[in-house]
Amino acid sequence: MFEHKYLIEELLTPTGITINGSNPWDIRIKDDRTFSLVLSNKNLGLGEAYVAGWWDCQRLDEFFCRVLKAGIDKKVKAGYKFLLHVLSASLFNRQSKKRARIVAEQHYDLDNELFTSFLDAYNQYSCAYFEGTADLEDAQIKKMELICKKLHLQQNDHVLDIGLRLGGPGAFIWRSGMVVP
Repeated sequence: MFEHKYLIEELLTPTGITINGSNPWDIRIKDDRTFSLVLSNKNLGLGEAYVAGWWDCQRLDEFFCRVLKAGIDKKVKAGYKFLLHVLSASLFNRQSKKRARIVAEQHYDLDNELFTSFLDAYNQYSCAYFEGTADLEDAQIKKMELICKKLHLQQNDHVLDIGLRLGGPGAFIWRSGMVVP
């Protein structure tokens, strides 16, 4: 685990981002599992760890701007140091360009009735947030509220949702602690 943290610190150093630093763009780690998840799943792991509450950052916009400007994604792909850390995940991962069509057909070439049988009223495909509820509708609204809170959305803000269907058939608006579909 410590080695994973060291590798990520090494990647972040040129960006001016410090792990648990005092700048608003510094990443604050709440769970050390973040490091291995990010190394094995890259940007998806970073997103999953954020949603799980394993890390936070005051200024996500500045954090991502610095990460992208530094080209960290290219460094991870090209760096031999990271090869060993992702090699086992790659060896046992059956996902490939060759299998992409098969996987897509198995998952997406299905009748819409199947999906509407297990999705909420807004047909949201992203994970619900079941904290304090077992009801899917409540959990989806809790998820939308959590997203709004984490993004510090205000009533006049607009959200562009690309592919996640976070707002269902329309957009959602953050109003005084309520999500209004």
